[in-house]
Amino acid sequence: MPQIVSYHLSPVSRVLARALVKLRHFGLPNILLGEQVVPEFLEPTDVQLLDAASRVLGNPDAIAEARRAAERLDVMLGPPGAVARLALEVIHAADRRPRC
Repeated sequence: MPQIVSYHLSPVSRVLARALVKLRHFGLPNILLGEQVVPEFLEPTDVQLLDAASRVLGNPDAIAEARRAAERLDVMLGPPGAVARLALEVIHAADRRPRC
């Protein structure tokens, strides 16, 4: 399913983010894939969001591209159950740790 990423920040958070965060993208799909596959908006107007949604949802090519990006993310992230696998890894690592 096509998506649009939108963030609304408090004025303080916006200043801190601009000063501290140096990323080309802020949407997780775009960060992971290293390119803009999902439109991103920081503090958009209603008109900007409606226009972006209309462009994405009314365009079969955009929908197909969103599916291709989702498939790439699926391959990158692996099968479902990542949180459970990570929890087991932490438990196993803790079991292998020497006791004081």
